[in-house]
Amino acid sequence: MDNINIWSVNKNIINKVKKELVEKNHIGYRKHTYLLNTKKDEYSYTELYLKNLANYYINKIKTEPNDEYTIEFWYKEIMADKNGLHTDVDEYRRDITEKVIFPELSCVSYLDDNEFIPTIITDIDFDCFKYKKYSNENKVLINFPKNGTIITFDGSKYHGSLCIDDLQEMTSRKILVMNIWKNYIPKNLTYFKSNIKISSKNLDEELKIENITNINNIDLDDDKTLNWINFENYLYNHINCGFIEMINNELVKEEEKKISENDDDNNDTSVKMRTTYLFRYNKELSEKKRFKTLLDSNNLDDDIKLMQSIGLKENYKLNRFFQRFTKQGFLSEEICNWICADIECVTKEIGWQTKRHSKYPTTDNEIMLFPNIYKYMLQRMIELNIFIKDKYMINDDYNLNFKDIFIVKYECENDKQKSLELHIDHAIISGQILLNDNFEGGGTYFNDGLIVKPKKGDFLLHSSQIKHAGLPITKGKRYIIVFFIDLEKNK
Repeated sequence: MDNINIWSVNKNIINKVKKELVEKNHIGYRKHTYLLNTKKDEYSYTELYLKNLANYYINKIKTEPNDEYTIEFWYKEIMADKNGLHTDVDEYRRDITEKVIFPELSCVSYLDDNEFIPTIITDIDFDCFKYKKYSNENKVLINFPKNGTIITFDGSKYHGSLCIDDLQEMTSRKILVMNIWKNYIPKNLTYFKSNIKISSKNLDEELKIENITNINNIDLDDDKTLNWINFENYLYNHINCGFIEMINNELVKEEEKKISENDDDNNDTSVKMRTTYLFRYNKELSEKKRFKTLLDSNNLDDDIKLMQSIGLKENYKLNRFFQRFTKQGFLSEEICNWICADIECVTKEIGWQTKRHSKYPTTDNEIMLFPNIYKYMLQRMIELNIFIKDKYMINDDYNLNFKDIFIVKYECENDKQKSLELHIDHAIISGQILLNDNFEGGGTYFNDGLIVKPKKGDFLLHSSQIKHAGLPITKGKRYIIVFFIDLEKNK
């Protein structure tokens, strides 16, 4: 996070840029992301501002005289970002080739004040996000827009914005965003052609930029920590889950502190609030304590009251896929033992994969990598198909699409995967078969407070969209076959 900086720039220059973008309704800026042509004679005021701003930062970051830089920019009037946090990448190249390239520097110019939609910047990169490699060293910065300020940061780290007040969701904030690319030109973008032109010689004032805040100069109080459950729910699932409340609580504390300090000094009620806050990621809870937090958070009394109100005070839409079913003894003990032995034999040669699933990876292999097990399970699929259709009353208008079948291993050893975080699956229906029972712990926790611990050979069926977690094993290895299933309508 060391390269996060906040800068001030001449207010009158920012106001001229804002006037050109907003008051003159220069629609061209709003439609797309553009490249900036830095080799022409006439520019719009906004282009000239971006060119001078980019040159200022390039002079700071340039390491080799032959390095070439490309400027990408866009203007946005945005409400709260409902898509969660993201990284800045060449999206076209990523979507076409799956190769990810990041800019050298990302830069956001604030064109107005906004006390409801702050910018969030983390030090979480793609690998940290994918494999949840967090520690107490990870930090999250919250910065509230102030007209005439600029924030620069590493765009390869997850960042975005959110609204901290539900009543202000429709409040917009105006920003001009610029990415600086080193020795690379983003694909499928065009150079901006402006219908507003001024000569670069007509710039009536020099661009003055002052560094007013560096991340290393921001106090990080011991009590400013982010609860892991709340923050990860926002980071991965775009769900608030108390994250905004934590930020609001800190703002209230800050306001009370400032008012108290002013009261002690001279009873001056004018309070200058901070615009930037730094939080530490809290990973103090051990794995067992983290899952205990999940279990303790379910209030049985509230659930009973809620059920008693159905049909009386509340209108609920019930969904058949919310139900869970177990087919006991689907696989015999002998078959389970044979499958486990085959798994051990095959994985001695091919090992295990840990990167097949992006957000919630497991230690697993596709079932097709186990030819003997795959052939056997194909023979049992008709039986599974009948069971699933019967339990969910799925008529013949729909077919089941077993989109992913894989074998998962949980292992109670250092650096091995013992559990799986609370998550949803990318399917409609999920299923699993427990293959062994020579382990301790484990089981599937569901977000309604129930824990299901199937017996060896049992097939557990449940909705993919109900949040669930694999509870930690405390001894041995646990093997399961997992099914992700979609429904496809017959043509």
